[in-house]
This record gives sequence, structure tokens and C-alpha cells, in this order.
Amino acid sequence: MDGEPHRWDPLDIQLHRTINWLAEADFEKVKITLYDLISKRNDLKRKKTVSPK
Repeated sequence: MDGEPHRWDPLDIQLHRTINWLAEADFEKVKITLYDLISKRNDLKRKKTVSPK
């Protein structure tokens, strides 16, 4: 994102994130955010595939 993060923020931050690159150009933050989102997605997938006993 290169500007106006308040305008382009996602509606569902569980699925999508924005990083204001003008305020904080940090590839490590991008990587951490990516891994966090992938982890949450995988958790949701696991919950959907586990059937109740």
C-alpha cells in the first residue's frame, strides 16, 4: 500500500491486512503478517475438517 490506508483498509482484517509502506517500509513486517494470515487460514481449515465425535 502506498497511501491512504484508512481509505483502503480491508473490511475483514481476519482475511486481509494492509501495511502502510510509506510509514513503515519493512519486509520483515510483511513476512510476519503473511505467516500470521497463513497460520489463521490453516487453523480455520483444520476446524472445518475436524468432525464432531
